[in-house]
Amino acid sequence: MFRNSPNRFPRRVQQWLLILLVTLGAATVRAEPGMNTLDGKPMSLNALSEPGTWTVVMFWSTTCHICDIEIPKYSVLDQTEGSNIKVKGVALDGTRNVANVRRYIRDHSVTFDNYVTDPLQMRAEYEAAASESILGTPTFWLYSPEGKLVGINPGPLKIASLKKFIARKSAR
Repeated sequence: MFRNSPNRFPRRVQQWLLILLVTLGAATVRAEPGMNTLDGKPMSLNALSEPGTWTVVMFWSTTCHICDIEIPKYSVLDQTEGSNIKVKGVALDGTRNVANVRRYIRDHSVTFDNYVTDPLQMRAEYEAAASESILGTPTFWLYSPEGKLVGINPGPLKIASLKKFIARKSAR
């Protein structure tokens, strides 16, 4: 079918176009690294839990208006309950946008530890741990002091509700 098509480009130009397309295609398909510290060190979702304390992991984004409301509350929680409850943040802005994440953390006085990831890259790790897809930001995970994921909450989460949940789980 294509044999009778006129050859619009000389063979040498076709070879260079093919090399260019393959190179550009590889550049756009190349995966961003997974989750990183703000200094660029690789990190895993499983490594966020702190043994001996309840660990709240907040998945957030610099463009999430609900996160703007929730983050200050969780900064206070981390400062006041630091020995019992630790808060960690995972910015879903992509590792290439770490400068924006740093600026947001500085401008909003975020006090808890934060990490950055690309949502598409961390999707498989998230789904393996949570047995579901992330629904949006903010989303909260709660790890027990034993390091077990015991709660997932998409959307805003009242501190009082979180503390009640922890009290119920602790009583068992």
